[in-house]
Amino acid sequence: PAGTSDIFDLGGGVPQTVSLLPGGGVPQCGVVPAEGVGFVSRPGSAVERWVSSDGSRVFFLSSGNDAPGCAAPPQLYRRDRGTETTIQISAPPTGAGSDLGVERFLQAATDGSWVYFRTATSYVAADDADGNSTATDIYKWTEGAGLSCVTCVVPDAEVMSGATRSAISRDGSHVYFESSRRLADAPPLAGGIGLYVLRRGAVHFIAELDLSDSAIGSSPFLGGDLTPDGRVFIFRSAVSDLNALSGSDNGGFDQYYRYDDGGDHRGRNALHGAIATALLLLI
Repeated sequence: PAGTSDIFDLGGGVPQTVSLLPGGGVPQCGVVPAEGVGFVSRPGSAVERWVSSDGSRVFFLSSGNDAPGCAAPPQLYRRDRGTETTIQISAPPTGAGSDLGVERFLQAATDGSWVYFRTATSYVAADDADGNSTATDIYKWTEGAGLSCVTCVVPDAEVMSGATRSAISRDGSHVYFESSRRLADAPPLAGGIGLYVLRRGAVHFIAELDLSDSAIGSSPFLGGDLTPDGRVFIFRSAVSDLNALSGSDNGGFDQYYRYDDGGDHRGRNALHGAIATALLLLI
């Protein structure tokens, strides 16, 4: 249909279609464009990696052949340019759950052997154990091992959805996300949302955020940037609860903060005001 997009490889000088479905057909609904930044990977930032380092493996979202309406939930696919084959990463839901598709692609390995994504579909039994089959969670697919729900370590985590609410380190070791739930070691939330990190199979509380904003932005200057190993994370917040931790009064305005897990899992004690001069974001 008019207005749909496909992905092409220009490496050989002649455009070749990459976004092909299993079996080799071009999806009639095209691909779902990446939110905000387009189909790109930006070196040196936390922005998702859609294409492997050598260009041989490409991930994309598509509603497949649900033409002409293209209202079917988008599914996640991986195209292997070496074997010229496509596999579907997302699977049918478990039990009687609804197939809500993949809400957002998050991060993939440099060689394309694993990928993180966000979805409200339950793909594994552990996702339904909390009795909420439509809560958003973060999943990981690994070649040879299949799907696993990484945020299901905390029952009913309800990861927040939207263009910016999660960030994954480039090595996949740290998963940062926002949730309206009080999880793990979080103190009582005063009406805001919690910023958390998942590492080594456990969730840790970082800070409370205001409901009106996200600490994780679509661009580094909006916050949400992190080191490749995920140990240092820059985020923004205007919540006064951070004053005691940083030693500076944010005055109710968005400021940048630096979280460092230090490798010793100190949680909130490792949260510091990172930018020497307080920055007021005029957005």
